[in-house]
Amino acid sequence: MVERPALAVVFPRASVTGGVERIALELLRYESKRRTACFVGETLDGGDGLAHEAVPTRRVPPSLRPIAFRRAAARTLERLAPGTTMSLGVNCPPGDVYWVNSVHRSWLDDGGDLVVRGMKVPAGLRRALLRHQVLLRLEHDYFVNHRPRAVICCSAREAADVRRLYDVPEHLLRVVPHGYDADVFSPARRAALRERARSELNVSDGDVVVLMVANEWHRKGLGTLLEAVAALGDPRVRIDLVGAKAPDDYRPLAHRLGLADRMRWHGPTPDVARFHAAADMFALPTTYEPFGLVLIEAMGSGLPVITPRLAGAAEAITDGVDGLLLDDPRDATQLTAQLTRLLDADERARMGAAAAASAAGYEWSRVLARVDTVLFPDG
Repeated sequence: MVERPALAVVFPRASVTGGVERIALELLRYESKRRTACFVGETLDGGDGLAHEAVPTRRVPPSLRPIAFRRAAARTLERLAPGTTMSLGVNCPPGDVYWVNSVHRSWLDDGGDLVVRGMKVPAGLRRALLRHQVLLRLEHDYFVNHRPRAVICCSAREAADVRRLYDVPEHLLRVVPHGYDADVFSPARRAALRERARSELNVSDGDVVVLMVANEWHRKGLGTLLEAVAALGDPRVRIDLVGAKAPDDYRPLAHRLGLADRMRWHGPTPDVARFHAAADMFALPTTYEPFGLVLIEAMGSGLPVITPRLAGAAEAITDGVDGLLLDDPRDATQLTAQLTRLLDADERARMGAAAAASAAGYEWSRVLARVDTVLFPDG
C-alpha cells in the first residue's frame, strides 16, 4: 500500500495515448518531482517510478462503468487519505480540486446527429441512451452537490459552460490550458523523422497528407472532413487517422465519396509525433472541443492546423497566420476552401513555422506550474 501521499490524481487511466489520460500522466510526472504523489486508477502506462494505487472495479456493462469506477475509487481514497485529491472527470469521486476537460451536457447540446453504421441517428435520441443518462446524473452530482475549493477549466468557454449549466461560483474557477512536450513535438524532430515516417506509412512523394487524431470520430468531425476532401477533387490528398476506435461508421461515406483508398486508419499510438512527421497539415473540424490537446501538439510540431473558432485551443491561433479557423465546423464548403489554401507548400511552411512559435507558451512545464499553484496555494 502507498503511504499517505500529499497528492492523489484520480482517473481510470493515465497514459501517453488519449487526452485526459495524457494530462493525468504529465501531472503525475510533474508533481512527483516536488512532493509525494500517487495515481489512483485502474491502469498506469508509461509511468515508471510513479506511485500507483490500483482501483479494483468489478465487471459491469460499459454504460455503468463510470459509476463503478467512482465508487471503487472513493473507497480507495478513503483508505489512502491523501492530503489533496485532484479529480479529472465526473466518473471520479469529487475531490478537493477538479480539472474539467469536458462538460457532457454541453456536448450533448452541440453534438448534432450521430452516425452509426453509416446511418444518421437524431441528436435528441442520444439523451435517452443509458450511457448519457448515467454521465448526466454523475455530472449534475459532481458540480451541484459538491463544492471543491477550486475548479480548473481548460478554456474560457468551458468555464462559461460550468457557470451557465451548473451555477458553479465564479470565484472557484481557474482557466488553465492544456500543454505539450516540446522535446517530443518540435519542428526539428518532425524534420528528422519525416523521410522514414512517410516511407513506413507508404506516403508517396506527391501525396499531401491531412492528419486527424481523435477517439470520437463523430464529435471531431470526420464526416465533414471526408466531404471537404472529396470536394477538393485532388487525388494527391489522403486522410490519415490516428485513434483507438476504428472509423467503421464512416467507411460507407468514404466509399460513396470515392475516398475508400485514401482514408487510412492507423489505430492508437504512443508516438503521435511520428504521424506529424509524415503529415502536411492537421485538421480537426470538431463540433465540441473545450480545448484540444492534439491541436497544440500539432502546432508544436510545426504543422498548420484547421479547426473551428469554438475549440478552446483556438485561443492560441491567429487566423491566417499560424492556422486557419472555421466559423462553422459543419460547413464542408468552408473547410474545402481552407484545405485548398494549404495545398500550397509554401503556405504550409510559412504557417507551420508560425504555429510552432505560437505553441511555445503552452509547454507542460509552464502549464503545470500554474496548476501546482491551484493545488498547493501555500507552496
